[in-house]
Amino acid sequence: MYNRNMDFVLKTEYDFYQKIKDRLVAEGNEGKIVLIQGMTIFGFFDREIDAYEAGVRKFGTKLFMIKQVFKEEPVEVVPQSYAPLQ
Repeated sequence: MYNRNMDFVLKTEYDFYQKIKDRLVAEGNEGKIVLIQGMTIFGFFDREIDAYEAGVRKFGTKLFMIKQVFKEEPVEVVPQSYAPLQ
């Protein structure tokens, strides 16, 4: 889970997504891929590759975020054999 004390590259976009996530789901966008840059939505897509390509066309080398919209984020389980050794 994201630690608010950490600084990371897409913090603005991530925080914006968290703020509007419930509205996006209520508007029927659950499962769609959203393209966000700054605090602006630039579209919804059915496939990640389409969102990514749209972001590259629009922003070039500027940072942007693509994220699948979920009401509740799925939990990803990594088997012990795939975890990095310490």
